[in-house]
Amino acid sequence: MADIIIIENKPLADDEFRAFCSLISPDRVKKLNSYLKYDDKTRSLHATLLARCLINKSAHFSNKQIVIKTTEYGKPYVNLPDLYFNVSHSGNYICCIIDKNNVGVDIEEVRSYDEAITNRFYTKEEIELIKYSPIEKREDLFYQIWTVKEAYLKYLGVGFHKSLTSFSVDISNEKHIKIIDPMNITNNLIIHIKPFKNYYIASVSLSDTTYEFWDNNTYNENLKLYLR
Repeated sequence: MADIIIIENKPLADDEFRAFCSLISPDRVKKLNSYLKYDDKTRSLHATLLARCLINKSAHFSNKQIVIKTTEYGKPYVNLPDLYFNVSHSGNYICCIIDKNNVGVDIEEVRSYDEAITNRFYTKEEIELIKYSPIEKREDLFYQIWTVKEAYLKYLGVGFHKSLTSFSVDISNEKHIKIIDPMNITNNLIIHIKPFKNYYIASVSLSDTTYEFWDNNTYNENLKLYLR
């Protein structure tokens, strides 16, 4: 079972920020400090803390024993058997998926529907699905397809090194979402799309997925339990 935990990007006082930074690697702290915007710093910090918390919770290791590395395309991983994770953030929310098999996740805040982006990055089949749907559904379809596309690229671990038009997302059947990719076997993938407030969360995994939102108290309790 793949588990997705969602948290809010809560503001941090300077002393809280420094205290939390002591729980992550110096390289990651250096990366955080390279961001110019405060929200970007806290969003990235919370994403790192959440990932470490869930890794430690699953692996029963101490925080200091966990070393998070990245592949050549930037996908984070840990050198532990049967433990895979992925993180995503958008707007005010952050999510992390964890499972014993490979996973990918993406969260996107729903804003305005941009037809120019659709024409540039979507396949013919995806464009037609949106184009011939009722106007009131087009924005949702746009974001549903986009989140699955990003989650799939993160599942593969290639990011945007793989063209978004090299595969197609079929969401015509909401209960059986499919990815058609001539370069990869995809019929074993389980794809979920979940609406969350004014966001969509998409996951790609080999098993079913659960979702849980942690409020600030639950988040802090888990950090104390698994990272302190």
